[in-house]
Amino acid sequence: MSNKNLLASIALFGELYKSEKKENLWDILADFIKGAVSFENKYTYTSVEVNDLLSKIYGFDKIPESVIRTTLKSKLKDCVKSENGSFNFDAKCCADTSRTIENVNEINKKQQSVIEKLYDYVLEKRNLTKEQLSKEDVWEQLSNFLMDNDYTDDLSESISSFIIHNNDGINDCLNLIKEGLVLYKGLCYSETEDINQLGSWKNELTIYLSTEHLFSSVSFNGDVYKEIFDDFKNLVNEINRSEKGENKKGIIHLKYFEETKKEIDNFFLEAEDIIKYHRNFDQTRTAMVSILKNCNRIDDIKEKQAKFYADIKLKNITLQEYSFDRIQPDFNVVDAAVIDNIRKESERNHKFFDEEYCMKYLQIFSKINNQRKGINNVSFEKIKYIYITESNFALYLGRHNKVKFNDTDLFFAKDIDYAITKFWFKLNKSFGRNSTLPKSLDVLTRARLVIASHINTSLSEKYDELNKKVKDGSLTKEQAVELNNLYKKKSLLPENIDSSNIDDTFEFLNNDTFLENFLREKSKQEKKQQETEAENKSLKEKIALLEKQNKEREQSEEKRKNEEQKVKEKQKLEQQEKEKKERIEKESNEYALHQWRTVRKGYCKNTIFMFIVFLLALIPISVGLSLSIYKPLKDWVDSISENHLLIIVILVVGLYAIEGLGYKYIFDKEKVKNGWKYLFKYKTIKKDEIQKLKNDYIRKRT
Repeated sequence: MSNKNLLASIALFGELYKSEKKENLWDILADFIKGAVSFENKYTYTSVEVNDLLSKIYGFDKIPESVIRTTLKSKLKDCVKSENGSFNFDAKCCADTSRTIENVNEINKKQQSVIEKLYDYVLEKRNLTKEQLSKEDVWEQLSNFLMDNDYTDDLSESISSFIIHNNDGINDCLNLIKEGLVLYKGLCYSETEDINQLGSWKNELTIYLSTEHLFSSVSFNGDVYKEIFDDFKNLVNEINRSEKGENKKGIIHLKYFEETKKEIDNFFLEAEDIIKYHRNFDQTRTAMVSILKNCNRIDDIKEKQAKFYADIKLKNITLQEYSFDRIQPDFNVVDAAVIDNIRKESERNHKFFDEEYCMKYLQIFSKINNQRKGINNVSFEKIKYIYITESNFALYLGRHNKVKFNDTDLFFAKDIDYAITKFWFKLNKSFGRNSTLPKSLDVLTRARLVIASHINTSLSEKYDELNKKVKDGSLTKEQAVELNNLYKKKSLLPENIDSSNIDDTFEFLNNDTFLENFLREKSKQEKKQQETEAENKSLKEKIALLEKQNKEREQSEEKRKNEEQKVKEKQKLEQQEKEKKERIEKESNEYALHQWRTVRKGYCKNTIFMFIVFLLALIPISVGLSLSIYKPLKDWVDSISENHLLIIVILVVGLYAIEGLGYKYIFDKEKVKNGWKYLFKYKTIKKDEIQKLKNDYIRKRT
């Protein structure tokens, strides 16, 4: 089932409850069930099949089956008969809610109008084409934005900008979805007995607050965060007024650990150093700006620190001294292997990892787990101890499977919106029923928080870049001061973000070259200033410059003529040298060809000599063959001796011996060798000899 039907169904869920047409959630769920049955025109189901039907028609896929069964048996007992594990619906009874589907479709059409406007807005603002981004992608990310406060994606910035820019009926439509989500999630993550107890909170719970929430409680983080914390605190107070614990002070306790106190004290110490050493600091750190406001001395900071602790004590927020040594080994989540695993994940995701920071949160989680006695596989209402923070890293660490003992365990850390939503649903506050909507549940507030967070993150990175460039000398102190002032103007608290400045803010967030553009513009301004100063020189300097230029022009003209004369002479010499080289080249060719004739005669004589030697080498063979074949000679040899073969051999060997002596002492081997080479390498020898003769001639002439 697509998110489109789910969100439309959720919006209708909230609208029905808000209109007070239905007394409770059971009645609304009963109407949805009857509407789905009527739409399918099938009237016999098991409770599992009813759950599947709700998922198919409306997108509801997480409602516990126990809640479904209770609704069928109690709220639909007049329309449904149970038989052998199945539920038989009365068709006439279901017909009166057939408009449920029509209402979902009508809301769907309204939402389609919203998505059309959002889609066009995103394409324009991000300079994208329809091929690069589909409506389905935008709808999915809008759904994630509305359904999960922890969720961030690449379009959350654009969606937030759209919501701020269109603070009208569009946001009413989105708020209706958000309101219905509280009810829907309450149904999905509650058991039947929990829903039956709506209107009260019965279980004792200790909430450990992080630094940012303690700062928000005294307005250090701005008005919006203060309002969100006040919503949370008011719900806690309401529960504590109605339910008393053993100590008669209520059943929900707000505390903070020593690790948090140390972090707060270090924050104030840093503020003291900023005043003492006149240091610059990151202006996006709203709490630091608030602490330093109207403080000129270190004593002022100390007074503000003392007042801070006094204020949170008045709000019944107390320090819990809880030594890490008290933690039993079985409940300790601090583990070197876990830390190493988190470090590697951070490196893979190209995120900064601070081991000390990680260790602090693991110690806090160990303390919580120790107090839970390792019992984590329960609902939020029964968890007893939890850590509330807005730190993305702490939230990520608190739900990490390497940190939790079991996949189904409740997280060690959640954000304040989660707690507010749980309290709001559990107290059955509803929407529009004489109750003020919590600030954190308003989509406009959520959008402002997202934009403010992105601005501060972007500015923090720019401040870091600014400090690095000052240190390495690529930025002057004057430029750094000017940039620092520009960044101050860009820093905005959530409450100050509205339709009048969102376009400029969005442009700043998506400008990756802000610093480069500033430096380039600064360079242009400096260049223009220099040009203006040059233009404002006195008339006397201009006249002197003109006279100097005239004199230089005359000198230059004379110099030019001299240079031209030198060039002509040089060209003449080069021409003469060229003609000489051409003449020598021509003469060397003629000389080489003439001399080659003489050299060739020598090679010819060597060749003839080689042939003579070759013929002489054939004489012993010829004599031997003649004595063996020619009969008169053969008879003559036979007459000399009966062993004519021996005589022939002796004669041939003797001739070879004589020739061998001739080769060694008489014949010229070099002539034979040259004759042989000339016979088979005539072209190569001719080319080499002619080139050699040319080179000799050129060398002699030059």
